[in-house]
Amino acid sequence: MMHVWVSEGPGSERGGPRRRPRRGKIVSGASDKYILTKPLGRRPGVYHADCGGLDFAVKIHDLRYHFHRESFLRERTIRDILVREGHTHKNILIPHELVEQNSEGYIITPLVAGTLESLVVRGKKFFLPEDIAHLVTGICDALQYLYDKNILHRDVKPANVFLEINGTCSGHIGVAPSNYMAKISDFGIAFHWSLSHLEVPDTLLGTEYYLAPEQWQFSHSDHRADLYSLGVTLFRLFTGRVPFTGDVAAVAEAHLRRDIPDLARYNKKIPPLVSALVFKAMAKEPEERYQSATELKEAFLYAVQKS
Repeated sequence: MMHVWVSEGPGSERGGPRRRPRRGKIVSGASDKYILTKPLGRRPGVYHADCGGLDFAVKIHDLRYHFHRESFLRERTIRDILVREGHTHKNILIPHELVEQNSEGYIITPLVAGTLESLVVRGKKFFLPEDIAHLVTGICDALQYLYDKNILHRDVKPANVFLEINGTCSGHIGVAPSNYMAKISDFGIAFHWSLSHLEVPDTLLGTEYYLAPEQWQFSHSDHRADLYSLGVTLFRLFTGRVPFTGDVAAVAEAHLRRDIPDLARYNKKIPPLVSALVFKAMAKEPEERYQSATELKEAFLYAVQKS
């Protein structure tokens, strides 16, 4: 039997009903107390919290449910690995703290301006390669940093690329991406060899619009599946849409067998070199894609320079 766990954040069908905390609920960390003030954005189970005048985002997992327990463990494990190895990468946002309290898990991160998803949605437009070159560079650098530490993200998409404005959470998401620094986050389905015991055969983890063909086939997948997802992300940024839509079965069939739509069909200003880059990133066979995030970054910068 195939199990599909689509990554949509806490409160989706994966985890059952959510108990909504009331405004003013206190989450007690190791040394700090976080006061939940209001829901944050449109993602269920995510709240703004105040801690001594500092702003945090708190994502809540109901630990009574298996997927939420597993996701919480993955987040904690990846954070511990990065902290132990001296995490300092400017393009990765790891939790400030993880707290278990009354059968709920709280993932507490510094509050940032928003996500790449919110930039696309609120901008209601697509972007040109030169507009987002610094964001793509940051994403690639972050992914390569993770791969060098044997960590696979497995859910690369605009909603998991957080945006920071000049090192603070001030400001609002607008349509000018040059104001932001990209930060990869959300390691709820990430993989490291120390998490092998959590892997379940015939289980599809991720967001269907961004999954690589080998993931749909339950074949061995590695960092090149992440790079495929990054290719889909670029397609979305350049055209304002994902390449394939429909129900889960239709999307799976498309990723496995259909050609990628021509980007120029949706954005006539996309240079051919950049279109070719997206096609290569989304090649059906992993061997035909870019073999590292650094290689993709260098190809992207070259395409922008020559266009």
